[in-house]
Amino acid sequence: MPMNHKWLLLITLALTTVTSCNRSHDVVVVGGTPGGIMTAVSASRMGHSVLLLERTDNLGGLPANGLGATDIATRGATTGLFLEFVNRVKEYYVQTYGADSQQVKDCSSGYHFEPSVAARVFNEMLGECPGIKVLTMRQFDSDPSNLKMAAGRIEEITVLDRNSGRLGSTKEKSLLMPPMRET
Repeated sequence: MPMNHKWLLLITLALTTVTSCNRSHDVVVVGGTPGGIMTAVSASRMGHSVLLLERTDNLGGLPANGLGATDIATRGATTGLFLEFVNRVKEYYVQTYGADSQQVKDCSSGYHFEPSVAARVFNEMLGECPGIKVLTMRQFDSDPSNLKMAAGRIEEITVLDRNSGRLGSTKEKSLLMPPMRET
């Protein structure tokens, strides 16, 4: 499948209502990376139910699994959920070690962190959104055989349970969530 079709497929998946475990979801997010987590959190905060699929046991991608610093040089341009993330990181160090501690200084306003702290913050953010169902060890491969379409819309996707080796499918309840409005 050409690369541009893979992106289109992933975007379409994110806009499709599917059913899994006898529950309907407005949004399916493939990948529990920081981008996937923030997509799930954002959609949930907008009132949508979310199914977050991660192919490994660990959520959070590199920040929660070894990368302990962001290299953003334009901190003044930081907004949205990323700003919320770095503020929560800093708050963790303030609450754990005290505002004047070396750990707070070393965290560089939340932009430098231990992977365990990033994982904690990601899990807190996900935990605050009851509309998100997280399934780890689930892999969606963008092979045409893993996707069933009807009338140009996603009807069902097939996902591999990497623990059992079994394939499972999700079936669509309603076709698309309402279009997003710009603010």
